[in-house]
Amino acid sequence: MRKINTVRFGTIEEDESKIIHFPDGLPAFEDEHEFLIVPYDETAPYVFLQSVNTPDLAFLMTVPFIFFPNYEFKLEDDILAEMKIEKQDDLLVYSLLTIPNGNIRGMSANLLAPVVVNKHTNQARQVVLTKTPYTTKHYLFPRERKVETVRFGTIEVEESKIVRFPKGLPAFEDEHEFIIAPFDDETPYVFLQSVNTPDLAFMMTTPYLFFPDYEFRLNDTVLHELQISNPDELLVYTLLTIPEGNVRGMTANLLAPIVINKKSNQAQQVVLEKTDYTTKHLLFPKEVAK
Repeated sequence: MRKINTVRFGTIEEDESKIIHFPDGLPAFEDEHEFLIVPYDETAPYVFLQSVNTPDLAFLMTVPFIFFPNYEFKLEDDILAEMKIEKQDDLLVYSLLTIPNGNIRGMSANLLAPVVVNKHTNQARQVVLTKTPYTTKHYLFPRERKVETVRFGTIEVEESKIVRFPKGLPAFEDEHEFIIAPFDDETPYVFLQSVNTPDLAFMMTTPYLFFPDYEFRLNDTVLHELQISNPDELLVYTLLTIPEGNVRGMTANLLAPIVINKKSNQAQQVVLEKTDYTTKHLLFPKEVAK
């Protein structure tokens, strides 16, 4: 048994086999190699990663899949070999948590750098993921933003619903945050509404409703920037134009679709290359004069 002195829990006596070993330490704590996982309490889904040698050093963690059931990642082969991981079931996964100014509702998880533990050997490591949409700050509880709009008035939306365009949109490069608001409950149209500019909104639709044969291929650069690994991760919209309010003359821009990673809500308007599509495709066939 080891006696472990802690500030939060007092003196803990624990079997040596329960100690988690970080051969490389933790980022910014490279000299800390031994930790113990201590429950926060019997009801909360949190634990502390308590240093064995430094009484006042402890990190709050959770099992990320409780709050983010779609969370997934792949470890590099060298990490799997180093940790002697043969299959996914060998792993325990935790995310470090941050509580800003003691505000529990603002608690966020670091999904970019999970703590992974080989549950058979208790060897552990904090891994910084590559080629991933995850960041160091994912809110555990929905946060609402008030969005002022000309068309819809004030809308309250969850932070997780905001679509982010790191590059902005062509001619609107300073606009990075948008929400998707339905036109109404009965039509296949939506508005891409700016979060920060009340009178800026673009009408869109899902192109496949009107153009079932629409297809395109994103280049590797876009796939990398949006962290898209398979087509199921994509949402696709096209911007619409209504000439002089003439709904029958409405056209879709199939040359430059809006593509969104539906896991991360990172988005981009992509100008397609080597394509016959243009910026103006009629949604409704022109009526032939009799």
